[in-house]
Amino acid sequence: YAGDGYYDEANQETSLFVMIETKEGVDNAREILAVEGVDGAYIGPSDLSIAYGVRPGISTGEHLDPVVEEAIDKIVAAGNATGKVIGMHLMDAAAANRRLKQGIRMIGLGSEMRFTTAGVTNCFKGVEQ
Repeated sequence: YAGDGYYDEANQETSLFVMIETKEGVDNAREILAVEGVDGAYIGPSDLSIAYGVRPGISTGEHLDPVVEEAIDKIVAAGNATGKVIGMHLMDAAAANRRLKQGIRMIGLGSEMRFTTAGVTNCFKGVEQ
């Protein structure tokens, strides 16, 4: 960053990902991903669930609501058709493994709140009363 040649080479080192989290975005995913300069799309499963009118679930190894799973399949298919990378925010290794098999190629795994909560919980588990 900001070294010699940064301004000449930055675009070669930078990726542009769009968020697809609405019905309209899913319906137009192929066209969105076909835009020159867009390198891929990132799925936020909770916001996508809300857009489809279903309760957001934590994206673990379990399946989300079928309407959301169908939307995710459409986004992955659009990524495959355009040669673009699809990423997704997930909460555990089981979800990551399942989504990798589905074609998701970039994984945001966990969150600082979940990591902190797990660490504190594990710490107190060993305390005797």
